Amino acid sequence: MICDGSACTGCGACYNICPQQCISMIRDNEGFIYPIIDEDRCINCMSCIKNCPCNCGSATDNTSIEKKHLSVYAGKSRDAALRKKSSSGAVFSLLSKIVIDSGGCVCGAVFDEEFNVHHTVAYDIESFKGMRGSKYVQSEIYDILPVIEKELQTGKPVLFSGTPCQIAGLGSFLGKEYDNLISVEVVCHGAPSPKVWGDYVKSKKSAGVISYINFRDKKDSWKSYSISFNYKCGKIDSKFFLNDAYMKGFISDLYLRKSCYNCMFKENNSFADIELGDCWGIENICKELDDDIGTSVIVIKSNKGKRFFDKICDSIDYTALKYSDVVKYNPSIAASSDRIKLRESFFEKYSTDNFECLVWELTEGTN
Repeated sequence: MICDGSACTGCGACYNICPQQCISMIRDNEGFIYPIIDEDRCINCMSCIKNCPCNCGSATDNTSIEKKHLSVYAGKSRDAALRKKSSSGAVFSLLSKIVIDSGGCVCGAVFDEEFNVHHTVAYDIESFKGMRGSKYVQSEIYDILPVIEKELQTGKPVLFSGTPCQIAGLGSFLGKEYDNLISVEVVCHGAPSPKVWGDYVKSKKSAGVISYINFRDKKDSWKSYSISFNYKCGKIDSKFFLNDAYMKGFISDLYLRKSCYNCMFKENNSFADIELGDCWGIENICKELDDDIGTSVIVIKSNKGKRFFDKICDSIDYTALKYSDVVKYNPSIAASSDRIKLRESFFEKYSTDNFECLVWELTEGTN
């Protein structure tokens, strides 16, 4: 076993580091991908174990994992139209444009034609557009790690965006710091099951051919956003997020990856240069930055991150905040999800019970 199964994040560092290529990434019955070793081909070199970021101490042998929150800001793009296309304050879009305009590339999560989520690389703004907006399902990244390494070795700037564990996996795979890599992690509530998401999408296809899914539709409000399924026939199925079964189950921690209930990469245990998320509570912290279109929390975690952030300061309205204030309203910055017993109940019944009825049953009385 490479690491404890409840700690494995599916980052793919082991898969890519194996000199014998004897590790496969296999999906389990909950829909999550785990590494499986072909024992007949394994030469016991221990490379997979030594380079697994989830094994205590192994990641720090390769690259610095101890990073602090050097500074914290609330910020939003001055382009309101751009913010309406983004989950919060469009800071990710502005950072990505800097990289692409300088001849670099951006790696982030996109939907495929079946609305599965995976990481890809964009070299121009048009290709980048699919990376905007939240995707509340675990993205597959293991095949993209060697691509990122190859781009970094050319010397071009590369921005990699992902969850804290995905950035840890990339750092562990690379094995060294790259001055031309900017790592941007999203504030992560947890990684939901791709199987649960896929089944939910299939249920929505009964109404027609889906053209677009927006997890964070701000048509009414940023704070009270909707999840919207847009169909080619012109129909739109849109619900306030707490009235949608999938979103309610996600927020209530029913079907997250096991490692999400004890995340190893919160706060200071981070490979990232910058952390981005929603600046919930901005109306209480700094009313001047609240117009209900979207405001980002920006946590600077390295000197490189600060230098990079400085490049977009002329394009945003922002103010410095206390770390404790932003964590108060967005606890996922610092804390793991905690409803592990609900998760066990969910997967015990998932294959036999109606999904929506099961979600409402298990989440009754939860926030």
